[in-house]
Amino acid sequence: MRQIIFVSSIAALIGLLNWLFPALVHADLGRFEQDALDNSWLIEVRADPYYRPSHILPPEGLLDPLSVNATFTINYLPSGTYYGDNCTTWPNNAKAAFTYAANIWGYYLSSSVPIVIDACWATNLPTGVLGHSGTMGFRRNFTNAPQTDVWYPRALANALYGSDLDPDQADIYIAYSSTFAWYYGLDGATPAGQYDFVTVVLHEIAHGLGFSGSMRYGNFCGGSNYGCWGNSTGYPYAYDTFMQNGSGYSLLNTAFYPNPSVALGSQLTSNNLYFNGNNAKEANGGNRPKMYAPTTWMQGSSYSHLDYDTFKNTAHRLMVYAISAGASIHNPGTITLGILQDMGWNRSGSAVTSRLFLPITLKPQTGPDAGYWQTSGGSRYFYVSPDRANVNRYTIFITLSGGPCNGQTWKIWKTTPLPISNNQFSFTGALNGNGTFLSPTTATVTDQITSLYIQGCGTFSGGPWTNSFSWQNSSQPAAIPSMDIEETFEVQGVDYPAVEVFYTP
Repeated sequence: MRQIIFVSSIAALIGLLNWLFPALVHADLGRFEQDALDNSWLIEVRADPYYRPSHILPPEGLLDPLSVNATFTINYLPSGTYYGDNCTTWPNNAKAAFTYAANIWGYYLSSSVPIVIDACWATNLPTGVLGHSGTMGFRRNFTNAPQTDVWYPRALANALYGSDLDPDQADIYIAYSSTFAWYYGLDGATPAGQYDFVTVVLHEIAHGLGFSGSMRYGNFCGGSNYGCWGNSTGYPYAYDTFMQNGSGYSLLNTAFYPNPSVALGSQLTSNNLYFNGNNAKEANGGNRPKMYAPTTWMQGSSYSHLDYDTFKNTAHRLMVYAISAGASIHNPGTITLGILQDMGWNRSGSAVTSRLFLPITLKPQTGPDAGYWQTSGGSRYFYVSPDRANVNRYTIFITLSGGPCNGQTWKIWKTTPLPISNNQFSFTGALNGNGTFLSPTTATVTDQITSLYIQGCGTFSGGPWTNSFSWQNSSQPAAIPSMDIEETFEVQGVDYPAVEVFYTP
């Protein structure tokens, strides 16, 4: 009996010391006790050296208090040292932005258990790091766990279990750098040269919710080019169970990639990793989303982000490893939500179509190539595919109404195929088998764009826009050449180079 009391007293003392001196518990050290694992390494979000401004709107029902399906308790840590971070007093406007970002996650995810975050306003984060975070504990083999012998982040385990498995512990630890030029507004109007705090908070909360894995690389695993997983426990994180290489092999398949091994290390630095979850694939057009696996391992960035080059200019850009000044991304994106849902999170937010508004950037563009169907003026053209099922290129004109650009007409060059269906694109006159016209015809296009944002002009709503053209039967080629350009806008009748804009209709 005395031995039991003694052991309990020691455990209580250790818990008290960890509470009084949290810096003694380093984020890279895992402690394994039966079905509980405390602490993990921290995942970073870095400042993007390239200027990639954007404005991605939050969910439309966010301000409705009935739409919040998960609540967050944020503990703003007092001055001190936590997990190696030197923390100082939080500014009040940063707290307001933090709460706003947490409410966005509360809109999309459901949990009857409050999610607790310990938050540090740090003065000593590494150069270029906007913030870093990690889940403060994991659980496995609890009631309602989706998979056996798999570690689930504490917040997700609580949500699945239905009550707090570790009521005396925070679920997530996050630190943000106090040394950056932050924009604390909630409107997404982030100026050039400032970083949107809501965006960065939204990013780091995602890691704490489980958007991170246990894969490590290098000497931690036993050799400079070794890879390993499981945080020295032999059990994977939930995130790890979905990771595959380009050939479809799971990284947890020890027949191919022993744990640890050089073979696994080569996969982690292959630029060839994909998340194989059904919801994530559905959000990515049926394809596995590509994950960030650069050929040089970046601790805190590699493996636990969406691929930068693939998603940096899309509505899914929140979870690439770096965020640009001037960018406001107040929506996780459907791929990120799909990844969390595949891991076990319940998504209860209403289905909302994300709209991506990016300031227009001038870039050289040559315009239509010879041989396309076009008007005598040469500015309107399109190409009908040989199977007569798609229109591969077309243009449409939009006249802006209101604001400083009132009356200006902008031209959209569409380069992605549009099916000839549902009156989206129709034309008179018969087609040859190769997609050319037998006679002059009139084409009508109804574009799916309903709103757009132009820097210096503002946001314009309307549409879907319709335009009709009369086409000539000239020397249309039998096949469209490959084009490495995006949809573009240009001012009609002004001697500007064509300008580029990305958006999600």
